[in-house]
Amino acid sequence: MRKWFSILLIVIGVGCCVMAIYPIFEMNQKVNESLNEWEGIKDQYQQSDVENKELLVEGVIGTLKITDYDNIIPIRMGTTDAILKQGIGLDESTVKPGEVGNSVLYGHRENILWNLKDVEIGDNITVETLDGTLTFEISEIQIVDPEDPYIYHTAEEPTITLVTCYPFIYMGPTPERYVVKAVLSK
Repeated sequence: MRKWFSILLIVIGVGCCVMAIYPIFEMNQKVNESLNEWEGIKDQYQQSDVENKELLVEGVIGTLKITDYDNIIPIRMGTTDAILKQGIGLDESTVKPGEVGNSVLYGHRENILWNLKDVEIGDNITVETLDGTLTFEISEIQIVDPEDPYIYHTAEEPTITLVTCYPFIYMGPTPERYVVKAVLSK
């Protein structure tokens, strides 16, 4: 009897581990699919005579890379859970990266914005759009409440605000948000 009980506990433990890790693997797959989609959009744009880029972009609108880290993260319009499983989501009530104002970008801390915890003021973030590549310099890092208006403060110059859950290692709904603001480099 003890032997079967031990085997049952091992099987349950393995099942719980698989259930905990599977969403991360699924997110990785969706990010890679989005990156492939972005490459297709760029190719289509380069081969097209379309003057209005917006007609080509229905999904991925660009990519983001935190300097010193290898991860390239796709950016999509919207912040639904389905979008955030595919990369970073641009809050549609804010401007697009590179435009004057504050572009608020949300992403899950697991896998998507995990390296954000290691950035420092002065580090660079690169955003690629159909208009070109933009480099932003990190100017502020704060930990705030989820509803803190600081996240949406207006900006007089092109600014991106990256928002993810905090603390980075935490089980369940997180009580705070880790916010990194970066200004377009001159």
